Amino acid sequence: MKLPTKKSVLIVDNQTFIADDISFHLVDMGIKDIQVSLKYEGALNKVLKNNFGLALLDIYLYGSRDSIHLANFIVKLETGLPSIFIISYCDKDTIQRAEINL
Repeated sequence: MKLPTKKSVLIVDNQTFIADDISFHLVDMGIKDIQVSLKYEGALNKVLKNNFGLALLDIYLYGSRDSIHLANFIVKLETGLPSIFIISYCDKDTIQRAEINL
């Protein structure tokens, strides 16, 4: 697996305080180009307009689409953008859905 060389990270999480905490730790690690989106639509727009080195995706988002949908879109773009699901709780059905769709 090729490691990302771009120090640009997209955080997608519907909880502002969690996204802020992740941002804080990324800045502490030397990453300064961090963008946050709270909803699928905003994240989709950022993916289309930017060239991120990594996407950190909370599965559950407000609205009708979640980050599994977003990860599928990212894969279809074939940009090679590594994406990691970040979640504190997840049921078996959601995990299976994420595995099947990716």
